[in-house]
Amino acid sequence: MYQKKQYLGRIVECMFCQEQIKFAVLSGMSLPLVYFYAASNNDVLMRADWALSVISTIESRASDLEIESLCEKFLASSVCDVNKNYAIWNNVKCPKCKVEFPYRFKGNLKLRLTDPAIILIDGCTVDSDQGTYVVDVVF
Repeated sequence: MYQKKQYLGRIVECMFCQEQIKFAVLSGMSLPLVYFYAASNNDVLMRADWALSVISTIESRASDLEIESLCEKFLASSVCDVNKNYAIWNNVKCPKCKVEFPYRFKGNLKLRLTDPAIILIDGCTVDSDQGTYVVDVVF
């Protein structure tokens, strides 16, 4: 069992099933982060060293295909649970109905990978450089 880490959060209603969803926003403003959501739930995988490499690649004016390939290489080399199927375009979803919420930068790879706002849904697991923990949203 993983330790819990508390985040100050808010509640939003799912636009599809009206479930009340507790969430927090983790900002990567102080440190660049590259993060990926799991396909089947709201778990998050993030690594600071990946961010440095991705940002450097973006700044070198690499093509989207080269950047995607780099991200796929990182995901393939990760020791995380491969059954979670982390991917660039996965987004947070309602924990009840499992419908994925629309992503504001859908289709713009560079904006997606430099987006500093990581949405953490209550109860999700975060696998980070500092270890793995469960998000506990409090008010």
